[in-house]
Amino acid sequence: MVTAPYTTVTASAVGTDARATLPAAIVSRKLTGVTVNAPRGAAIVLYLGFMSPTARIDQNVNGYSNTADYPNPRIIPAGQTVIAVWPNMGTRATECSATFVVSD
Repeated sequence: MVTAPYTTVTASAVGTDARATLPAAIVSRKLTGVTVNAPRGAAIVLYLGFMSPTARIDQNVNGYSNTADYPNPRIIPAGQTVIAVWPNMGTRATECSATFVVSD
């Protein structure tokens, strides 16, 4: 099965935060990169599966116009999501998006 390599997700407001979630798949995949966009000054945190410090896979104070390439791809197990969170950006959620780069 070949998955689309680029999936762009626009964030939604969840409480005070903005969140964009890469949907789960029935097969495992590899996250090879992500490009994020948000208003200037926004930070970003990426989680695998659920939001918890133990599930955090990346973070950056530059959560706007930023790209991360993972030379050692992060494995996304079957049935898991990847969640991008921009803390305190809920009121501007529609200005936040993440383009996830995945491979089989």
